[in-house]
Amino acid sequence: MVDIDLEDLAKQVQAARDIIDDVSALLEDAARSVVVEVINATTCKLRYVGRDISHGAFEVLPAAVIEPFSSNVFGARSASGGIATGTEGIVRYAMDDVGTECRVRWDNPFSGGNEAEVFMGGPNRELYSYNSAITGGNKKVPARFIIGEKALLREPESAWITCGRCKALYHAPGGSQGACPPTKHTGQTTITFDDGTWISATGDVWDPHQPSGWILGVPYGQYALHRSEGWRRCQRCKMLYWDGVLNGSRGVCPSGYINSAHLHVAEGHAYLLPYDVRTAPGLQNDWRFCEKCFVLFFEPHDVDNSCAAGGKHRATAHKFQVNIV
Repeated sequence: MVDIDLEDLAKQVQAARDIIDDVSALLEDAARSVVVEVINATTCKLRYVGRDISHGAFEVLPAAVIEPFSSNVFGARSASGGIATGTEGIVRYAMDDVGTECRVRWDNPFSGGNEAEVFMGGPNRELYSYNSAITGGNKKVPARFIIGEKALLREPESAWITCGRCKALYHAPGGSQGACPPTKHTGQTTITFDDGTWISATGDVWDPHQPSGWILGVPYGQYALHRSEGWRRCQRCKMLYWDGVLNGSRGVCPSGYINSAHLHVAEGHAYLLPYDVRTAPGLQNDWRFCEKCFVLFFEPHDVDNSCAAGGKHRATAHKFQVNIV
């Protein structure tokens, strides 16, 4: 897998220039001051839980919550009337997963170099990536802290695309393929058995999927919070489906053997889909799980007769996301 640069992700969610300018203006008269930007490039909320100012004071307080894929800007300054003092402090944030905490620290001393650091602690600290930067100088010094998820910094498997007919997500590295549920008709088909033998017979035949829209990517290989496990690619229909059991069912694959159960057959990676999170840059939302056929389908473009189990797909409550390549 190829790492995506944390800085590139941060550029898409950093604060607007006018917000930074407004905080900077309030620090004009301080002997030493820092404009702090905390960028939350994760699917979790950063919840403010405490602060410690070793030197100086806050001019603008940190926000109570930094939403996913957003940032917060606050300001710290040396004490008014203080002699030979700078500003140094720590702000602590709790992550959504209980016990994991993020701390950002800055130091703009009266003498010596400026410093910025990020500390991550708790049971799930290894799920996150982070860095920090601070410039030189005395007044309105910018300090930036980036908190990211390792799962979001991995290149997903690409060559996935939406079918224009059934609205499911299918894998098409060499173009249109698989089996599209609304195109069922009677014809000559080849039945391949698990032992590699095959026969040719007249029976149900499905046309390939019809590619539509963007090329998409599906993440795998790195666990994170707000990730749904158990998603696989079906060897037969090429659609992305959930490889589990719900209400005694394992879903329906349109291209099963004649006169036998139409079940999905897993191949490839075990995928991990973000769900019920704020839409991030480069992610497409509104993908849903059909509780009848078990595939992932794009709800805004759903149409009649698109489910392998008959009729329309029936969505469950969760909303999933895939990557736009």
